[in-house]
Amino acid sequence: HAGTGKNYIGTSSAMRLMDTRRDLYTSIIYIRKTVVSDDKQGEVGFLPGSLDEKMAGYLAPLYNTLENFVKAQHKEKKTVLSKEDIEAAVGDLIKKYDIETKYLGHLRGSTISNAVIIIDEVQNMTKLDLQTTLSRMGKDVKVIVMGSQKQIDNPYLNQYNNALTYINSLVGDNRNFDMNVRLAGCELKKAVRSEIAEWTDQVF
Repeated sequence: HAGTGKNYIGTSSAMRLMDTRRDLYTSIIYIRKTVVSDDKQGEVGFLPGSLDEKMAGYLAPLYNTLENFVKAQHKEKKTVLSKEDIEAAVGDLIKKYDIETKYLGHLRGSTISNAVIIIDEVQNMTKLDLQTTLSRMGKDVKVIVMGSQKQIDNPYLNQYNNALTYINSLVGDNRNFDMNVRLAGCELKKAVRSEIAEWTDQVF
């Protein structure tokens, strides 16, 4: 559901994993399907500008989450930060946890190891997209998959054929244990962003 804190929970969980298991995990890698809402061309590659410029808007949820971490930490200390202070603190978090973003289109041929992987907006991925992403995983990785069935922007997908539905269907599959893979899932229902966000989620 929208506004339930998926990014906050996913990112904080990734940080905690790194804090407790630095022997296994050395970085956090954020991957997001770059689909433009209501754009039949779908992929960000059709937009003008460099790859960094194209990706900036799509990475906003990650940076907003990091900003919220910083603000929450200083709220407890009752200190007020300037915009520059917040940006500097976010930069420190990115450096401390070696947070890296990857574009789905550039994953083929690469191997990701010793990392906590956050795959966001999985409802906008096809089964093949998710297969391509997960097949890039090497040794010592933990994968956090997030998405909302109410936020499907890919014009070719619906709640029945997207990758989030497919991966959810695999939870509890005996084949996972035979292949030494552990899958677990949870559903977040209550919007914490605001009362308007909760109302929107319920009535639309």
